[in-house]
Amino acid sequence: MPVPLPNWLSSFDVRSARTRSPLRLRWTASAVAATAALGLLLGSGVLAVECPVRAAFGVDCPGCGGSRVIADLARGDLVAAVDHNAFAVLVLVPLALVLLVAGARLELGKARRMWPPGRWGKVVAVALGASVIAWTVLRNLPFPPFEALRA
Repeated sequence: MPVPLPNWLSSFDVRSARTRSPLRLRWTASAVAATAALGLLLGSGVLAVECPVRAAFGVDCPGCGGSRVIADLARGDLVAAVDHNAFAVLVLVPLALVLLVAGARLELGKARRMWPPGRWGKVVAVALGASVIAWTVLRNLPFPPFEALRA
């Protein structure tokens, strides 16, 4: 016996969701525009933001150096970007791109969710959380070679 669908899901037309125009990417386009505008403001130095974690506790958070990373990437200087925050360049930027594509696929009706379901999604989330914690600890260790990881 088939399970009845909830009312909000039964009115969803799968065929129309799969044939949506790319012009319907309202949320994805808004996210790209907002991120690009913020990136330009931070990267150009017009908007200077001091890290609240560094100001309060005197340690680098996982995102410290992020505005300098954006400026370096906008200039095409990958080496300087990695020097300011390797974690942001090697993990956070690719993650943002993957989530952008996943969001577009979701909005176009080509995917059911943005994050992987089940055990795989939990493994990815735990791995990301563990890598953020490890990066934060390692970049704040007060002895070589870890001092070089500071922003």
